Amino acid sequence: MSLDNTSRPGNRGLDELVPSRYALQVGEIDVLVVSDGVITLPGAMLGHNADPAVRAAWLEEMFQPPDVLDWALNVVVARSGGRTILIDVGMGMEFPDLPRAGKLAQRLEAAGIEPASVTDVVLTHMHMDHCGGLLADGVKERLRPDLRVHVAAAEAEFWESPDFSRVSMPPGFPDALRRTGKRFLKEYHSQLRTFENEYEVAPGVVVQRTGGHTPGHSVVRLASGGDRLTFAGDAVFQVGFEH
Repeated sequence: MSLDNTSRPGNRGLDELVPSRYALQVGEIDVLVVSDGVITLPGAMLGHNADPAVRAAWLEEMFQPPDVLDWALNVVVARSGGRTILIDVGMGMEFPDLPRAGKLAQRLEAAGIEPASVTDVVLTHMHMDHCGGLLADGVKERLRPDLRVHVAAAEAEFWESPDFSRVSMPPGFPDALRRTGKRFLKEYHSQLRTFENEYEVAPGVVVQRTGGHTPGHSVVRLASGGDRLTFAGDAVFQVGFEH
């Protein structure tokens, strides 16, 4: 993954007017942030237990409508110690009502990244917009047979029998989440590598369970030289930085 090929506007990718990615360097670790598209969510999902007036005022200040927002789906590709790591894998393509998401396969291709070059996948959690990309038609066949999929043991356990009694979601989302999580566990069971609290996937690439967003939610910390980067994977929504 050459930074020259991924970060310069002059090198347009496959069917892209502008690049859907940007590259950065974390010490010796190559990092590429790739867009899987956006989904439209109710504004209340940013903080369903917040005072609606406070939430609406914050959204207005951010030039967002008070009732809906476009939620950006990002995936990270990190290369360290000879390993190519995909951190979260996007939405997949089984949701026709979300036409602006599920773009990861074509955008990895546009970035010149072959699925077979990926040695490890790290899932911050198993919501459908973070694990569904590996369930898209034709993707699994293009992955290497020794692919390792890292996820917190508590997360895998939760999705065996998920409980949504204490969450706030639009109608239909719980069923879609449940269906996708169970299917992922079934299809990638033999490749799962679970951890309890923390695991170093490659030099300087550490996944650490935090909980909160889901029971086994994790963040990924990159560290090399004096540089640091944390990929939070929904641990904090935008409004949380100010509240």
